Amino acid sequence: MSVKIKKEKLYLLVIVLFLIGYPLWKIFLKTQKKDYTIGRITGYFTPVRLGTSAVFLYSVNDMEYEGSLSLKRFESKPEVGMMYIVEYAEKYNGKHGEIRPDLRIIETVDEAPKNGWDEIPDNIEFYP
Repeated sequence: MSVKIKKEKLYLLVIVLFLIGYPLWKIFLKTQKKDYTIGRITGYFTPVRLGTSAVFLYSVNDMEYEGSLSLKRFESKPEVGMMYIVEYAEKYNGKHGEIRPDLRIIETVDEAPKNGWDEIPDNIEFYP
């Protein structure tokens, strides 16, 4: 019987660590120096009970990454092919990128530099 109690405590500990660790990880990423690139909406998916999310692709240093963001964060449902700025922690070389739903690109931009921009370029036009 004591073995079951230990397993239950272990499961509880793992859940608590995740519930505390994940938000702390997100906060840590937000404090890091950012680089920027372009991401393109490629589709949608609906995880169980979490609502629909937009899927986006972006590349940094010839590595392609995929991310997702809840449609609730967008003002209107983005169409496949729409382009947005993606920000990522410079330290992690493209991993953990987040699309910026407030920075939808108006015109087609050929491509971002392979290693991204240190700052968002002034010549890119965004929807208001």
